[in-house]
Amino acid sequence: MDGYSMNSKSIRLTEQLVRHFPEMTELSDPDIKDILDGANTHSFPPEKLVSARGSKSELFVLVMTGSIRVQVVTESGREVILYHVRPGEGCILTTSSLITGEPFPAEGITNTDTEVLALTRAVFDKAIDESGAFRRLVFSNLGQRLSDVISRIEQLCSPSIDRHLADTLVRLSSGNGSTVVKTHQELAGDIGTVREVVSRHLKRFENSGWIRLGRGSISIEDSEALAAMAKQ
Repeated sequence: MDGYSMNSKSIRLTEQLVRHFPEMTELSDPDIKDILDGANTHSFPPEKLVSARGSKSELFVLVMTGSIRVQVVTESGREVILYHVRPGEGCILTTSSLITGEPFPAEGITNTDTEVLALTRAVFDKAIDESGAFRRLVFSNLGQRLSDVISRIEQLCSPSIDRHLADTLVRLSSGNGSTVVKTHQELAGDIGTVREVVSRHLKRFENSGWIRLGRGSISIEDSEALAAMAKQ
């Protein structure tokens, strides 16, 4: 590459970046050199704890091979997987922790033999400040993975939302001619979620033949099915 020579380590890391993170090809030669000068690869066996809850994130990690699951453990001891970090991806909670300085709020555990490219905090900060392509890489990954996390949380909450929504519809329709006069926004407020989530669940109820949606009202078509859902 023009302007400087690359050792075997830098060549290998460059190949890894180009293979798994093609956005890096947008970087100028000096940008790549600065990143690689502060980068190292780390290899981990399966089921290795690589990020502990409450730890301080000091490395920006990009997965090259293998995968890492990011999970939280509830007070009851249940392990809830938030997402997996696969080749070509970075960990959004690590990124958030690096940017905000807050402790890592979950656990990162390898699923298989895993190799990562790790950038020190100093290199990460410098690359964020000086390289538009690197910023796009980081925040594009952040946005995509955040969307995945939101979907995952909605998945986990769906059974509870179904129950609460069904219970609310049964309760509100009782003695009211099997009609609920409520907007989706009002129902969302009643059960502690957002309108979009309520609308999706109501549409599924309608497709099942349990309700019929109208403008500002909901007709109950199968109260027994709703009551059964509310008791699950």
